[in-house]
Amino acid sequence: MMSKLQTNRSYFYLLLADRIFVVLLFLFLFFGLLRTRTGIFVVVLFFLYQAVMLAVFCVRFLGPLREIEKISEMIAQPERHMADLEGGRPIHRLIQYVKQSVENEYTSQMLASQAEIHALQSQINPHFLYNTLDTIRSMAIIRDSEDIAQMAESLSMLFRYSISRPGEMATLKDELDNVKNYLVIQGYRFPGKFKYQQRIEDEELLQYKLPVLTIQPVIENAIHHGLETKVGGGQVSVYAYSTQERFIIRIADNGMGMTEQQMDSLRERLSKGRFIYEQDRDLKKRGNTGIALPNVNQRIKFYYGDDYGIKVYSTAGIGTIVEIILPAAADSKGGES
Repeated sequence: MMSKLQTNRSYFYLLLADRIFVVLLFLFLFFGLLRTRTGIFVVVLFFLYQAVMLAVFCVRFLGPLREIEKISEMIAQPERHMADLEGGRPIHRLIQYVKQSVENEYTSQMLASQAEIHALQSQINPHFLYNTLDTIRSMAIIRDSEDIAQMAESLSMLFRYSISRPGEMATLKDELDNVKNYLVIQGYRFPGKFKYQQRIEDEELLQYKLPVLTIQPVIENAIHHGLETKVGGGQVSVYAYSTQERFIIRIADNGMGMTEQQMDSLRERLSKGRFIYEQDRDLKKRGNTGIALPNVNQRIKFYYGDDYGIKVYSTAGIGTIVEIILPAAADSKGGES
């Protein structure tokens, strides 16, 4: 490119010198030869020569200007020049690159705008839900419907906990309070269907911090898959204790349990650790709700590493035990508060 510019510059200087020489020659000829036929012929040749040189000048210098103008038009309106852009010339590839960069920038701005809209919607919708539930609760209290008021309050607190704190850490006490709100609702759905027991080895463990929504999905899984279809009453319990290396939350139910085939399928999914998003999405599309345990497992591994997660023990017709294995209190991300 630089050599081409230098060549054009040299050509321009030569052309300028030629023009000066020609003008001087013209003045000499014009006054000396114009009176003769030969002189007139020379003057005509002079003008023809000037016309040819002007044409050469236009081709050499105005041509690139037109090319630049065409390139500018291609960049501004690439859709009108698709046939030209299909070539392999470097300038065409540059135009395609510029066009793609503009489209990418536009797409990024659109995605950012959509994200802002979704963020606003996620703020508006929960508040509308909370206000509606609070209104239902107030109406129930006025009409002396204590059960409806309690159910509306538990549902409101359940939603506040799950929606307002995505991705955060919570204390064990917060997690257990959330479980109790969930069980209030399930208790009204299935009156007398199951009992709940809770035991914490040390009160200080209530301040242990763990990912939000670690325990409630496991409790929900136990009720939905283990106790809902069980004939007669059932029981689900939570026991939390600590060792030197681990903090363990054991959730047990005496529900339907799982067959060996079901356990093999679950173990396979749990062994995939952090890489089950696509599989879970497919299961949701097919209406399969058995995704709580793998999801809890992968979130724990995301926070703490592959040495932690959940273990499942189950026997068909007897029940299921799920152990949530976390780092010892001093090693957890949240530590003790």
